[in-house]
Amino acid sequence: MSSWDGDGILKKMKKLIKSLLPSSLVKPILRPYHFSRALLANLIYGFPARGLKVIGITGTNGKTTSANYLASILGAAGYKVGVSTTANFRIGEEAWDNELNMTTTNPFALQKLLRRMREAQVDWVVLEVTSHALSQYRTWGVPIHTAVLTNLSPDHLDYHGTVEEYAATKAKLLCQARVATVLNRDDEWYDYFRKSAFHAAYTYGTAKEADVRLEKAKLHSDTSHIKIRYGERMMELDLQLPGKFNVYNALAAATVAFGLEIDWEDVQAGLKLLSGVPGRMEAIHTGQDFTVIVDYAHTPDAFENVLGNLRPVTKGRIITVFGGAPTHDYRGLGEAAGRLSDVVIVTDDEPMDSDPRVIREEIVEAARTAATAQVEEIADRRDGIARAFALAGADDTVALLCLGHQKYRRIGNAQRIEWDDRAVARELLETMA
Repeated sequence: MSSWDGDGILKKMKKLIKSLLPSSLVKPILRPYHFSRALLANLIYGFPARGLKVIGITGTNGKTTSANYLASILGAAGYKVGVSTTANFRIGEEAWDNELNMTTTNPFALQKLLRRMREAQVDWVVLEVTSHALSQYRTWGVPIHTAVLTNLSPDHLDYHGTVEEYAATKAKLLCQARVATVLNRDDEWYDYFRKSAFHAAYTYGTAKEADVRLEKAKLHSDTSHIKIRYGERMMELDLQLPGKFNVYNALAAATVAFGLEIDWEDVQAGLKLLSGVPGRMEAIHTGQDFTVIVDYAHTPDAFENVLGNLRPVTKGRIITVFGGAPTHDYRGLGEAAGRLSDVVIVTDDEPMDSDPRVIREEIVEAARTAATAQVEEIADRRDGIARAFALAGADDTVALLCLGHQKYRRIGNAQRIEWDDRAVARELLETMA
């Protein structure tokens, strides 16, 4: 029986149970269902994570970029690295985009990937881990050497119910760490997560207690110059990724390296080398006189980070294009965009089986209530992006948010349509040239 056959049987059982039982009785059954999938996947692929050294990274924002910074550092130190994130996969020199629209893939795909990594004899695995994955046992059977928690802000409350339950789920990764944990000393949830760290806890941030401390940061439109204290040493360097939040992502990766006792010269080299992550503050240049940024930001906190960091480096206006999904706090997105943008263009994003008109209307209302930004509603996302480019003048910044690296959008219950914000942006910009 192939892995997909086994998974198919379990999925059919789940569908049958849902059809026969009331929803109140289904939820308790889901836990053993998810565990069964994880166990079967491990059995089929021979528990491939055994013998691998895995660094798990969780948090609301910054997981993907922190993982790529860390992979770059490990590579600079001479290690062979395996990577699994929302945006990309990597085994040594082989790299490819994650087109699954899932951060931590289903347990069968994950175990298959881990077996490939073990066969390739990677030295370290850097694994992005979501709250859904922790709740649904997707990473069961994967021993975590070091656990990293970047930050926490409300997200996925449709699934977890409360921010406290969301935090408790994230904390599970820290409890699983066998050697060390890495925490953001500046995050408001630091004290809560520190209690869940059973092993050595290394910290980063601006607080003087942090093991890796940010001493200075000078932010530019496309780079950041930082000075950090790395243990007893001082390190000064330029990051190729802009934004204060990316400074924190670099600090998170540097702190893991600090705990692993990697030479600081290799840390510096690795941080310098990373030039971009798909769909993360990704600039689109075709010769236009304004800036176009594509980013995966889809929480109010992420909007605050992206738009807040664009403001000081944008001489003109910020024009923000985005939509909402039923799993996101789309009213919160509207409020943040209305407050931090000069022009807001609300389009359809991934409405799935929700009414896209209702989502747009609520975003528009929130955006208009928040500030005096010019707000327009254009259902078709391509038309919305085209409108933003038509409005943009020299020195303006157009931010295309929510979809980032994604290669498709989910419309209706199961319908997926091909979509790539980056490709659409390039096509529209080239027609304007």
